Amino acid sequence: MQVYGEKFLFINGWMNLLSLCLAACLSRGRLRMGRTILASALGAGYAALAWSGPGWARGIPALLGAALLMAGVAFGPRCLRVTPLLFAAGWLLGGCADFLLSRGVEEAGTLALCGGMALTVCLIVRRPALPRMHQYALILSYRGKTVRLPAMPDSGNLLADGFTGLPVIVVPAGKIGALLPPGTRPEDLGTLPRGFRILRMQTAAGNRAVMCFRPDGVLLARGKRQWRIDAAVAVSAFQEKRALLPAAIFEEKGEGYHASL
Repeated sequence: MQVYGEKFLFINGWMNLLSLCLAACLSRGRLRMGRTILASALGAGYAALAWSGPGWARGIPALLGAALLMAGVAFGPRCLRVTPLLFAAGWLLGGCADFLLSRGVEEAGTLALCGGMALTVCLIVRRPALPRMHQYALILSYRGKTVRLPAMPDSGNLLADGFTGLPVIVVPAGKIGALLPPGTRPEDLGTLPRGFRILRMQTAAGNRAVMCFRPDGVLLARGKRQWRIDAAVAVSAFQEKRALLPAAIFEEKGEGYHASL
């Protein structure tokens, strides 16, 4: 009987662990394995009480209380939001286990298959992020104003400012309108502001003259990391969604780098 009891606790603890892991994936929350294992053990203890204890232990209030306790131990303040997902994960895995056992699958195989199903659902819900090499943010500061816009490396951007020799970042005018002096229209070079220059660039449509200036500050961010870079900015009248970063800001120049990435 002692062996059966240990086996019963292990099976319930394993299924509770899978349910908690699956609920964490569905809620896209963090999972602390130590607290999760403790919550699984508490759930196994409740299952043993409900199986052999008084009738009230098998009622809905007791089941709800046990689920809240498990979620509280595993997820802390998020327990109320995660508890419905914990119920859903438990019913899903429990249904899978009942189906496999009814088809004559051994208990060990059932537990392994349930674990595989939980892992598959987690991989589908929380797919590995795509490489972030193109996911940058550009932060420009000019005359006391700052704008932030998405940016991506562009191997075809070989622009350099003839006056300073700096690599040139091409930014869409619609994204940095706050930095441009009043009355500036990038498509009309006659509105060129004081301190700006004209830069000629080669595009698919041929040569094009654009406004160019040197910001007071240029930061490149990726995730929580930021790098200060030295670059000029060309203002494009085209409707791009991202700034185009020249390859030169990632390459060595002399004894240093334009950007230490």
